[in-house]
Amino acid sequence: MLTTREPGLLIQLQTLLFVLLCTASVSVSAAQVTLTPVKDNTIFGDVGSGYEDNTCGTGDSLFSGQTDENYSRRALLKFDIAGNIPANAIIDSVSLTLRINRSRDNQDADMTLHPLSRDWGEGTVGCGDGKGSGASTGDATWQAAMHPPTQGNWTTPGGDFAAASATASVPSGNNQSGVWIGTATVNPGMVADVQNWLDNDAGNHGWIVVGDENRQKTVRRFDSREGNPQPVLVVDFTPAVVSYACCFANGNCTVADTTTCTSQGGNPDTNNNSCSPNPCPQPIGACCNYDQSCSDTVPRDVCESAGGTFQSGGSACT
Repeated sequence: MLTTREPGLLIQLQTLLFVLLCTASVSVSAAQVTLTPVKDNTIFGDVGSGYEDNTCGTGDSLFSGQTDENYSRRALLKFDIAGNIPANAIIDSVSLTLRINRSRDNQDADMTLHPLSRDWGEGTVGCGDGKGSGASTGDATWQAAMHPPTQGNWTTPGGDFAAASATASVPSGNNQSGVWIGTATVNPGMVADVQNWLDNDAGNHGWIVVGDENRQKTVRRFDSREGNPQPVLVVDFTPAVVSYACCFANGNCTVADTTTCTSQGGNPDTNNNSCSPNPCPQPIGACCNYDQSCSDTVPRDVCESAGGTFQSGGSACT
């Protein structure tokens, strides 16, 4: 218990306590969601070999990096962000994990994550082998975002994407993981990508994983969403504080978030974000009118807007 003989100090302490209580009442706890891809694919840069129109949409593996023959592989993944994180939330951190089930060399390889700038197809074709299988209608290939090319070529063969949002040193060997982590200070572009996709779902085309394409045998084979375990995206976020009209039994209205409203005995009106005009149900009772007469069964707001004095809900002139 706080005690003081100084009235001014007591007022300051009471004010500080009130501020602390109010601050605590509107705090929002961070949350976390774990997602797996809604689609993924591999595109094969075997230009001139006859495999450039191959794809691997339904295969149990994804490929990225440079092969023994010096051909490129790139993996595409998309996650449903807006469908799993509440609107207006703030993205705090992001972690993408892909498990390696095969690699070709014995040294780590840097792999970059880039946001794709156009839609692409997963299709219905499996891998066959490390060179993929011939694309069917709608599959993404090295040349086309959706095969055949008449449906829409990439502007640049190998995918249309922005600068790297994150880089990870992906190990060699089997049964290991490549992990890309984004925070406010480490790979912040990765956090920005997920925030942008939350705020603009139509612009969410996912990421492309580009391996080390400057040397041979850097290719990694990862488990796809049809494999086990699937790629996993973990997102930490802070839900937005949303304020609504908060209605009380006496007809009063204040604007507050739902937690604060209910803790004070109010009822949130989630259809209204303002108290002007007052959307709250008004108690009905006796009204002492401005001319000193009395009227029964008058809503409080009607009584007071006419200059009268409302008695209480359920009161009567008699």
